[in-house]
Amino acid sequence: KRLGSNRKKHQKVSSHKASNEEEETLPSKSSARNIRKEVTNRPKKAESSIMQQPSSRKITRRWSNIDINTILSTTARAKTVVHDTEVVAAIKDNESRPAHQHDMARLQRHAKGHEDHPDAEAQGGLSSYEDDLRNRLKEAVFVGHINTDLDSVAGAIGASVLFGGTAALAEPYDKLNGEITFALDNCGIEPPKYFDALDHSEECDVCLVDHTEEKQMVPSLRNSYSRTNRIVGVIDHHALAKSFSSTRPIYMDLRPWGSMCTIV
Repeated sequence: KRLGSNRKKHQKVSSHKASNEEEETLPSKSSARNIRKEVTNRPKKAESSIMQQPSSRKITRRWSNIDINTILSTTARAKTVVHDTEVVAAIKDNESRPAHQHDMARLQRHAKGHEDHPDAEAQGGLSSYEDDLRNRLKEAVFVGHINTDLDSVAGAIGASVLFGGTAALAEPYDKLNGEITFALDNCGIEPPKYFDALDHSEECDVCLVDHTEEKQMVPSLRNSYSRTNRIVGVIDHHALAKSFSSTRPIYMDLRPWGSMCTIV
């Protein structure tokens, strides 16, 4: 009986100790949930990382197996056809035109003249190329914009005297405002002719004054098919219009000043 009772007591004590140890080692309910989340999330993270990286490894392995000599020999045997871009094609087309050849001949003669007379360039203060561009304005017609103001009229007159060209009005004289007519009368200056009244208005070279917007040009010039080739210069104190274009190099003097006349 004593042995039996002692065994029962020993079993009770050992079972009590075991239960205490299990309570200490087993996690709580909240920690058990976190462990489950980590266990369930681990495979997904591993899969996502695996899906993102193997492509680059496969590519490097694939290219590493290819012999570089094979690539070079293949490209050497292939017949490569190189087509001109639009810009190169346009340049080649322009070089074959008589107008371009004439311009280049003028530049070469002008440059040779400076070689024969080196003091001429020092006296002029301009390079041969800039000097030749300015010389183009000698035969140009200087014209302002429609809705004419005094700056465009006075600027056209001043520029024509400065460069030796011809001044013209963008509108007939009877449509000019009183400020313009008063200034011309007060200064004793004869008003320029209307652009369309000029004898060679349909084919003359033009230097735009106080504007570059297409909608501000003289209607006959704006609707001219060869307009982009006829404009040889621009003198203006406004921003260059986005619609403005030219088929050849032109003389341009754009300054952020108060008026076009100030530039002249």
